[in-house]
Amino acid sequence: RPRAAGMTVISRALAERSSRLGIAENRIRRIPQGCNADGRRLQSRTAARAQLGINAAAPLIVHVGVLTPGDYDLLRQAFAIVRRSHADALLAIVGRTGMRVPADSSPQIVTGAITEETLAAWLAAANACVIPCRDTIGNRGPVRLVNAE
Repeated sequence: RPRAAGMTVISRALAERSSRLGIAENRIRRIPQGCNADGRRLQSRTAARAQLGINAAAPLIVHVGVLTPGDYDLLRQAFAIVRRSHADALLAIVGRTGMRVPADSSPQIVTGAITEETLAAWLAAANACVIPCRDTIGNRGPVRLVNAE
């Protein structure tokens, strides 16, 4: 609402929409999503990979959570770029995605629903965690990469 003292949004698209609706740009603050991981201890990457049966040397890219078909396409395109320089890289799509992830011949692991303990193992095993998000009103911004090392 134009009378609001301020507006928080999670994507550039929502910031632009807020501006078009009459919110002054200096009253719009974009705050990307995330979580506070303070106090959480992960097991070693070696132990996590042994628990999950993942090759200890292969680069492992992990996505956790919901995917839309468009975000999945973006994830696959980004992973194809990674594979050009790291042919042994693996992609793990962890947890419930909210969509049926297509089976294909690429090195892709799809876990489905898992426990918190197993989620912690996947996060510890990862070389990088990614969130593929097209910058739309219904989404949260471009691909984000968190280096897990």
